[in-house]
Amino acid sequence: MTRYIIDGLSITPGYPWSLSLTTSNNNVSFPANSTYIASIKQTEDYSTILGTLSSANGNFSVLSNNNLLISMSGNTTSNLIGSQVVFDLVRTDTVSPMYVGIKITVPLMVPITSSTVA
Repeated sequence: MTRYIIDGLSITPGYPWSLSLTTSNNNVSFPANSTYIASIKQTEDYSTILGTLSSANGNFSVLSNNNLLISMSGNTTSNLIGSQVVFDLVRTDTVSPMYVGIKITVPLMVPITSSTVA
């Protein structure tokens, strides 16, 4: 399994977040029109799902065969807790859901300024 650990590209709860994931591994690709889903948890063995990402909700956009844009709205990130979150990818446009083999760990940064400040 390929594991991507994102350092320095933290998620700030309450603010939008995105990541352009580029692979150079021939075993992992993002074909045009492929769709994905992911459950966000605080740790891999954490029982509570903090959020769900899906292509249907616009969280995944295939940019090229080796580039996938992952994004979260401020509403989604506002539900995230702890010092980090983890998620993996499942491809859903295949006959049976297919585990992609990518896990992503992203640190959380507690905001000092609220996104509601005018």
